[in-house]
Amino acid sequence: MRRREFVALIGASMAAWYRGAEAQQARKYYRVGILTGQFRSEDEDTAAFVDEMHRNGFEEGRNLAVDHRGIYNPDELKSAAAELVASGPDVLVAFGPRATFALKETGTTLPIIFGQVADPVAIGVVKSLARPGGNVTGVSNFTTDIAAKKVQLLHEALPRATKIGAVTQPGNPIHQMLVEQYSAAAAELGLSLVSFPVHEPSDVARMLDAALAASVNALISSPLFVAWVRRREIIEFAAKHRLPTLYSWMQEARQGGLMSFGPDPLHLARRLAGYVMKVVAGADPATLPVEQPTNLLLILNLKTARAIDMEFPPSLLARADEVIE
Repeated sequence: MRRREFVALIGASMAAWYRGAEAQQARKYYRVGILTGQFRSEDEDTAAFVDEMHRNGFEEGRNLAVDHRGIYNPDELKSAAAELVASGPDVLVAFGPRATFALKETGTTLPIIFGQVADPVAIGVVKSLARPGGNVTGVSNFTTDIAAKKVQLLHEALPRATKIGAVTQPGNPIHQMLVEQYSAAAAELGLSLVSFPVHEPSDVARMLDAALAASVNALISSPLFVAWVRRREIIEFAAKHRLPTLYSWMQEARQGGLMSFGPDPLHLARRLAGYVMKVVAGADPATLPVEQPTNLLLILNLKTARAIDMEFPPSLLARADEVIE
């Protein structure tokens, strides 16, 4: 057989296999169970995930069924997770560490794909990022150098600042990592860093008063649950006292915060769809590496900057992914 004929035959065979696999996928009905258990914004993440499934040929009513349960009372998570597992999905998706733990602790062997988990190794969800092991894998929303980068960005925005505060949460698995990176980056730039620990959302008001009393020139609102649920309180306090603050989620800058730097949560949610499609195609979650964010967004709010008599340097404006007028 001539080489050209052989290549043509192989190409035709692969095309036929693809059409057959596609047809088989169309006939197969997949059930995805989704559990969210921390931030109400995870409903937006869920919508982005489902939309990405649609874009890849999975349609509800034809070859996809989605059972989404948003449980924001921690006391109800355990029973909701058990009910979701018992409903018989092909794969489970969890947004946030609480939901991930709740599903894992059911003892199910069903594949669990997580999102919005900062350090899955530190909290014991997976054995390693490269080889998760077990039936759990997914997408982390934290990278090892992001905390240091926040200090650098705040220093660039406020070159005259000498004392920076940072919101931390003792007991949170990423607390120590944040403190170490903030401190190292601040020391390298010749800055003084003060850590303000917050245990519960109700502690935020006390923390803000402490930051004001400490005369910090700027504040970093860390990617923590306590900071997120009280974000409006932090944003309003910062505006009232003209305290430049860098936030961790893009929604915070869009809601009036001065600036934010961090991963795009909707992009990460869409990445979960890729994991689900691999798993339903037969991939083993134990061998699917945990993905870390690469799409980090810098958002600057000029309206807020003007309100506190501050100007962003041109170098920072040029690098911003979004500038809010």
